[in-house]
Amino acid sequence: MPPSGGQWSHQALVEVTQDLAEELGRSPTTAEAAADDRFPSLSTIYKYADGNWLDVLADAGLEETQVLAYGNTEEPRMCRDLAGAYMAVETPHLTHRQYDDLGVYPTSVIKKQFGSWRDACNAAGVPAGEKHGTSCSGPKGEELASTQEERVAKALFEREIEYVPHPPIEDTEWIADFHLPEQDLWIEVDGYADSTRPNEDGFEDKISHLQEAGEEVVVIQRGEAPIEALLLKSSL
Repeated sequence: MPPSGGQWSHQALVEVTQDLAEELGRSPTTAEAAADDRFPSLSTIYKYADGNWLDVLADAGLEETQVLAYGNTEEPRMCRDLAGAYMAVETPHLTHRQYDDLGVYPTSVIKKQFGSWRDACNAAGVPAGEKHGTSCSGPKGEELASTQEERVAKALFEREIEYVPHPPIEDTEWIADFHLPEQDLWIEVDGYADSTRPNEDGFEDKISHLQEAGEEVVVIQRGEAPIEALLLKSSL
């Protein structure tokens, strides 16, 4: 909900962050903030923050959330969250890329808590990044989250278009599907049928954040030919 003054600002974000931190007993993550009704969407948080989320925490007198602050008592909750994310995906495995969209905890926190992504998934009893028993890999040997991403990567590779798979989006906890450095173009792959994506709000927030930052973003929908979609929807 909007602050009492009716307009979000950096200071309004700081104040509501202090309230949430007092309830949690620690610094909140962006995922926890976005899930709290007192906060706006992530795209709005980044729009009004003077800098990024760490700057909001700093001005609230808080430190960046540390993995050690969770302790071993948090691991059962992390495992339940991993299992819940796995139930929401359409693939027979769970990748860190999918969890970035669906999970409550930052993937970096999960990895540091358990030692690795695979160890975390093993602890939660879910398969880690496997597609019918083998890795879903791109033409450069990179691990991809879906066969739809694989189609996009192959199409770019065949046309000798340089791409970076799963690049982090600066100053956020989001990871994009692809970035084309020569064209400075971001690509998101939406392999879900209409109105079936389980993380629709987070997906839209990520795209809005990039667009508000002045970045060019193309979303390749399910069933679209990758190169034709890029030519139609971008300045490529």
